[in-house]
Amino acid sequence: MWTVRLGFFVLAVLLFAAGHWAGAGTAGEVHTVVRRVLSPVPQVEPAAAPLWGAASVTRLRDVALDYTVGSAMSPADASTPLLWPARGHLISTFGRRENGALQPGMRVFAPRGTPVVAAAEGIVVHAGNGPSRVGKVVMLQHAAGMVTVYAHLAGIEVVAGDEVRAGEVIGRVGATGAIEEPQLYFELRVEGRPRDPLLHLRSLG
Repeated sequence: MWTVRLGFFVLAVLLFAAGHWAGAGTAGEVHTVVRRVLSPVPQVEPAAAPLWGAASVTRLRDVALDYTVGSAMSPADASTPLLWPARGHLISTFGRRENGALQPGMRVFAPRGTPVVAAAEGIVVHAGNGPSRVGKVVMLQHAAGMVTVYAHLAGIEVVAGDEVRAGEVIGRVGATGAIEEPQLYFELRVEGRPRDPLLHLRSLG
């Protein structure tokens, strides 16, 4: 249903790298074949400061895309509600902090081992260690230019290249990285730009 070629994989990995790993090093498990010029995000809106301290958000420029998506969504469908990635207590939300930085994601406190599920149908483009501060990470590429990121995982239950359904377990809540209590960091990006996940997540019901 999803066909992933080289250009797509490189874009997906580097979008995450551009948004989060700038200045923090590259995860050893990510095999980046092609790198293009990174440029600052135009200041049309306040830049989102990466949670783990990179000086600025960057985006990928001039990277070729070559992929096909089965049951693709139109750009307007990027607002389709997503599933909550884990059941727990929301402890930190998307938004501006006292220092003016914008946290580009949210945090959910949950017991260690709580299932973490795919927020939407997609394909795994990274599953493994990230920079030391974020621990184990899964990144999913979805249709309509959407990318979701799941960090601080205790365990990962998918591998790069796996196709996943919405609601499928992809990992377990943990405390890997520079945190003390088990929690999930979740981020949503559309065309490389962070979006407030709470505006897209369905009610747990």
